[in-house]
Amino acid sequence: GVFDFWFQSGETIFVDKATQSAGPADGSLSNPYTNIDDALLAAGNSATAKIVRIVGNGGVDGDISTLADNDAYLVGLTDSFQPLEDGATFNIPKDVTVMVDEGVIIKLQRANIDVGSNNLQDDRSQGALQILGTTENQVYLTAFGNDAIGGDDDGLSDGANPGDWGGIVFRDDSGLEDQGIFLNSVNNANISYGGGSVFVNSVQQVFSAIHAESARPTIWQNTITFSADSAISADPRSFEDSQFTNGSF
Repeated sequence: GVFDFWFQSGETIFVDKATQSAGPADGSLSNPYTNIDDALLAAGNSATAKIVRIVGNGGVDGDISTLADNDAYLVGLTDSFQPLEDGATFNIPKDVTVMVDEGVIIKLQRANIDVGSNNLQDDRSQGALQILGTTENQVYLTAFGNDAIGGDDDGLSDGANPGDWGGIVFRDDSGLEDQGIFLNSVNNANISYGGGSVFVNSVQQVFSAIHAESARPTIWQNTITFSADSAISADPRSFEDSQFTNGSF
């Protein structure tokens, strides 16, 4: 059969946790941001740069395949409800596509990766997420307390537990599906310890590790383990089969 995959191109804001920039961070390839929240804020406020690219790193030994020493991105809230260094939330802004490169490690606690709008007052429509792992170097989404990869970021704790964070949430106005373009994808990701409850708009909700609400992301070659809830959940509209024969999407 035919396998379609959609790419975005254009002006890009880069994020590299292990950067050693010579100048101030501006999101360029030579002076990338070191925190995800700074890059998302810059992209949301930019009239031209609508791609955020999160880059993996090899840590102390420079080898991206040795995970123990690679620098992880940290998203969510501590036990004392203080924001972690890459932000308390990971909400993709309107019209912004976030690409997550191979080898990236993102540790989360009490947080989702949220794609699309979750309330009427904050329009994040046509935001998209592309997780671009490879068979050799997956993208790792795991708990803040997981010391086995990315080092010990949380200090003394009870380690990683199922449900420490929520999941990747694709909402109905994410991507460009109304134009027949399916940007959202999760490819070669290793997802662990998700499926937890997260406060969204002051309401506590349980999310699956991959959670689709009337959205149709492309999902393939992923590993989902130690989840407190189902690995993947979706409502019936997420399985709509569009034929694209009459011009009406």
